[in-house]
Formats: sequence, C-alpha cells, structure tokens
Amino acid sequence: MSIIRIVTAGFLVCLLALTGCSCSTHPITSQTVVNKTLSALSSVKSYQLDTDFTDGTGTNSTEWKGIRVIDVSDKEMQMNLAITIGALLTTDEEYVMNGKDYLKTVAEANSPPTWGWSKSELDNDVWNAQIQIPFLTELLKTATQFSSLQTTQLNNVDCYILTVTPSAQASVDFLVTLDQPGGPDVGGVLWGGGGGTLDRTDTYNNGSVELWINKNSYLPVKVEVNVDFRGYLNPDNTNILEQGYQGELDFSNYNQPVSIQVPQDALNAPLQANVGTTVTSSGVTSQYKTYTLKHDNISFSFEYPVGYKIVNSDMQPNPLAALSVRFAHASGLFGWFSIDPVFNVIVGNTVAQQQYDLDSIASSAEGHTPADELDRESIFIAGAGTTGVMVDYTSKDYKNEPSVTREVFFVVNGVLWNICIYSSPAKANQAKLDIEHVINTFKVFQ
Repeated sequence: MSIIRIVTAGFLVCLLALTGCSCSTHPITSQTVVNKTLSALSSVKSYQLDTDFTDGTGTNSTEWKGIRVIDVSDKEMQMNLAITIGALLTTDEEYVMNGKDYLKTVAEANSPPTWGWSKSELDNDVWNAQIQIPFLTELLKTATQFSSLQTTQLNNVDCYILTVTPSAQASVDFLVTLDQPGGPDVGGVLWGGGGGTLDRTDTYNNGSVELWINKNSYLPVKVEVNVDFRGYLNPDNTNILEQGYQGELDFSNYNQPVSIQVPQDALNAPLQANVGTTVTSSGVTSQYKTYTLKHDNISFSFEYPVGYKIVNSDMQPNPLAALSVRFAHASGLFGWFSIDPVFNVIVGNTVAQQQYDLDSIASSAEGHTPADELDRESIFIAGAGTTGVMVDYTSKDYKNEPSVTREVFFVVNGVLWNICIYSSPAKANQAKLDIEHVINTFKVFQ
C-alpha cells in the first residue's frame, strides 16, 4: 500500500511539472490585451455608443453630446446629437438605412430654427466617422506607448484599464471624425509651424487615451480621450493659442438586436446628390470625378481630376452662410495645407451684400499686393451664365515658400462665389490646367 502511495505522489509531481503549474503566474501584457481587443472589435456586429466631448472652458466651451445605436452588419444607425455653445443649443437627428443618410438640424438661436430633413446617398467616410470603431482601432494600432495594465470594476464588469499614448496623426484623424455632422470643429482654428490648420499634425501637442476593456470579451466599455493642440491664430506665428478636447465614449449592448425606424418625413425628403459618386470617362480611361451638391437653394456641380480628393468641407444648414469644399492632390487625407496643389470652392458670403465689385474683390484676395499679380482677366463661366474675374498672383505656402494662387470670383443671384487653387511654382502649370477644367465644367443649378 505504501508503494502505491509513493508512486501516485510521484505521478502527481510529474503531472504538475508537465502542466506548467507553479506558485507564480505570468501577468497578461498590455500588448496582449491590445491584440485581443483589436480582434474583438473586428467581429462586432452592433452596439450602442454614447459620446460626450467638450473643448474650451466656461462660456467659451462647446459640448457635443450624442447617443448612437449602430448595426455594423447592415449599415444602419440612429443618432441624436446635442451641440451646446455657451447658452446656445443645436440638435441633430440622423438615421442611416438602406444606403441612405437622413439628417435634420434644429438650432434654437436661428430663425427659422429648423431645417427640414435632408436625404443623401451614404458616404463611406461619413459612415466610418460615425461608428468610430475604425478610428479607435487606428489609435490602438499606431499608439506610441502603452502603460502597465490595471484592473477594476466598472458597472459591475471586470475590466482592464489601458492607457495609450496615441500617435499625432491618429489623434488628429480621430478628432476630425467627431465633426460628423457636428462634432469638434478643428478646421481653421490654429496655425502650426508657420501655417496650416489644426488638421495638421504639427499643431498636436500631446494626448492620451484611457480604455476600460471587458476582461471576458476584450471589448471597450468606456474610452476617455484627452488631446491638446498648440498653434497660432495667425500665420505669422503670433497669438499663441492652446486648445484641448476632452471626451468620453461609452459602449454597451454589443451584438444585440437593433431596431431602427426612420421617420416618414425623412423618407419623403428629396434625394440629394453626394460627393464624388459619379465618375465620367475621358477617352479610354476615367480621368475625372463629378462633385454635385444640392443644398437648399444653392446647388452646383463640377468635374475634378481623379488625382484629387475632398479633404475638408463646411456644409452649413443655413444656405445664407458660406459653403466651403476643399480638394487636394491625393498625397494625404488630412493636413490639406501641406498638400500640393489644393483647390477650394466657396459659395456665399456672410456679408449681406447684393452688389459686388469683382475687380476690387480680386485686388484684395488673400491680401496680395499689385506687385504680386501675374495676370488678371475676365472669364465666362458658361455653367453659371455669368462673367467673372480671374486673378493670378504669387503667394506664400504654409512653409513660407513661394507659391502661385489663382482665384475666380463671380456672382449668381446676388451670391458671391469663389474658386481658387494654389500650388508650388513647380506644379503651377498643372494646377492651371486643373482649375480650367473645374471652371469649364462648373454648373450652377438655378
């Protein structure tokens, strides 16, 4: 009997050794958690996302607070977003279903306070921005540093706490996505390194992202984002300004059934054309895309070379406000000031003015002097049925290097329009051909 006990004991010792059991355990690493989270996010089918972001403090602060229900598999979404600027409140109601994007805005400070439903084809970039997961994934993939893991409970859920130092580009891209349709406006606020907007990474100062990750599913439960930018209000490196964004994303109801009902008024709204969805052919190869915007009583379209893509837009719900669409050569999505060349279409003027002296306007474009002008001519915009003024002048780019700018000004129905393009001198000839094609194909719908 004693021999059997000895043999059994020896067998157990060997078994323990073979199974790797020991008095100490190897803790899970931050990288392992990140890898498992990336894998889990790639399989998500649906979820609820509550967001709350702010910039500034006190009366100068703006808050974007939203609730989204998202069905990733079927590309469906319902969102309610409240934007508070000081004491002013604007709300957006948005639905995505069957490849259509429905949006209504209510602004209490404006008159009339409500713009009716708009309906457009769903744009993939807008969809990715709304669901947030692609950009959260990029934050994790490109992070420059991970902290050591902590553990805690959040809403009775056992969680890992992971602090991430994001890359500058991922931080900027993520913040820009929050501008869909009314998140933080990071365009045209700061200049960094002698020029450019906040969309450029050289205005990025620092940032951190803290994630509460479910220990069982490895899916985020809560994400806190803090990103700070530092730049200049003027391109001559004066008026230093620091601007920070703080926010929280709360994820819940992963992979649960989703039921979304689009209001009948939204379904009945006329369909608006979308950005860059039509490609026309020139000869054998497709060389141009068509941009078409139907926006209340201001609608237009034009062709642009496939080498460009839209990088920034400011589509105000009020047609009396300026509409701005910027295209840049496809060498990068953000940081459009650093891309060569760039062209911009601006519709409308915030000044209530019915008569315009186009020569005077052309003379004051970008503050250039008469000595800077290379050429000035009258130009007929056939698709608008009017004659405008084109002025070419030397200018400076975001690095204070020489550049060439061409601007066209014309008036349709009392509204001032401006098409401009700038480039380095080396690409000025190509830029001239590009803007000529834009102008030759430009159509204003009366």
